[in-house]
Amino acid sequence: MIVTTFSLYGCNSSNASVLDWKELNRLRQENEALKKELQKYKTTKPELLQEALTRYDQKDLTRLKELKSLAEQLFPGTKETKQIAAITHKLDNGLKQALAIATSKMKKMVDEVTGYTSYQDKSSPTSAAKNSIHLFFLKRDKDRAYELYTRIQHSGSMTVGLDEVEIRADGKYFSISVVPEEVKRNYNFVEIVDQSGVPWEQYDSPVSWYMDLDMIHAIISSKKAIMRYKGRSLHVDRTITAAEKKAMRHVMDAFKAVGGLDNDDFKRKSDDS
Repeated sequence: MIVTTFSLYGCNSSNASVLDWKELNRLRQENEALKKELQKYKTTKPELLQEALTRYDQKDLTRLKELKSLAEQLFPGTKETKQIAAITHKLDNGLKQALAIATSKMKKMVDEVTGYTSYQDKSSPTSAAKNSIHLFFLKRDKDRAYELYTRIQHSGSMTVGLDEVEIRADGKYFSISVVPEEVKRNYNFVEIVDQSGVPWEQYDSPVSWYMDLDMIHAIISSKKAIMRYKGRSLHVDRTITAAEKKAMRHVMDAFKAVGGLDNDDFKRKSDDS
């Protein structure tokens, strides 16, 4: 490791001092990067294998592939490297099979502009001009995890200017805060701007915390669940149907099968359900 020192005393130019400090900071950053690289090579075969087994249990294929590559660099041909390669191959195939099985009952949609692939239950509406609460999950690219969303749709002669959704499921109360700028609408508060014939509003809420899963599990298992579309001055209530609950369960099962419930927050709830 090279240690470089600078003497800034005696510099008559303030510009020279600034340049020296910039160079010093650059070298510090390079030294930190070198330290991390050296630390990587201090890893022992048992440590590498143990992390690989942990990542395998977590279904973290991206990290597991990185560990496989590292093992092949550091310990080529060893039994530990071969074992890491084997479990990487096994997880890769397993996830592909799980995806195929889990999504066979799903409706697959590909956005040709963004490249996103999303899945929802076949019974859930594709038209926004239908009242609905349903789930879908999407993958933005091959290196990112699946993301789960709750989709809220309201349609009818009475518009609410959606800014909140309240849900009561067998006595349990939940609230979904709406970001007004992210609500899709087909009306501009003066006229309808598409061919549906009725005004509609649609909002996608990311499921990113275990409290969101509390709501989803409560709806799915409830005998009666009522949702309220709230605006600033009025609201509309409706009962969540049995078909909607069934569709939500299908999506949750599929999402879990593709490894989407394996981060800490999701896993905490899925293990309890």
